Amino acid sequence: MKIPLCLPALLLVLLLMAPTRAATLFYIRPYQDRTQNPFWQGVLNDTMYLEDFEDRQLNTPYVTGFGGAIYQTKSTPNVVGDGNGSSLGFTWTSLATGAGEGDIRFDFNPNTKGELPKYAGAALFGGLFAESEITYYEKILVYDAGGMEITAGNWRLEIPVIAPGALSTSVHRFVGIYYEGGISRISFPGTTTIDHLTYGYAIPEPSSGALLLGALGAALNRRRRGRA
Repeated sequence: MKIPLCLPALLLVLLLMAPTRAATLFYIRPYQDRTQNPFWQGVLNDTMYLEDFEDRQLNTPYVTGFGGAIYQTKSTPNVVGDGNGSSLGFTWTSLATGAGEGDIRFDFNPNTKGELPKYAGAALFGGLFAESEITYYEKILVYDAGGMEITAGNWRLEIPVIAPGALSTSVHRFVGIYYEGGISRISFPGTTTIDHLTYGYAIPEPSSGALLLGALGAALNRRRRGRA
């Protein structure tokens, strides 16, 4: 696996052992622009898909969403880097009405080559507005090609606290997974809002030309399609 070399916002990379292969967890905070995405180089090189929901559809290929629907953000600002001229963009929002209901998840199908994505992740919104002595966590569950949970229920991240006077965008964060054996499902239990669903097959190492292309791509707000 090639890890991108230009990730100044990358705060955490954890290696956890799955039954036969190592899985990698990427965590970036704050996440406010698609160019901070750890999989961005793959998006630029057409080996990854990025779904930002701004056309009010989940229409990138080989994926189906559950436990949510697309809504225009009301109380939580959208990812600034969507380039839609407003902080109130569209996100995938949970339909949960009670505890344990409507967990957001995305199921992946093999592409035309029979491949499942090796990378998957999304931007997570929301934080705790009040200081508390209790620490709250959110889970990320990932499943392999056979439907086995490779995270073993142990991957959890502390839900950030929004400092007094800070913008709620300060706790936007991107959580991504790499698993060589292929990912059939990624689930975010308890998470109510996600954006920038990203998944695919490879991340080429960036070159100076690719970095320039990345800047131009962000300026033009073009959605890149992954290679099938």
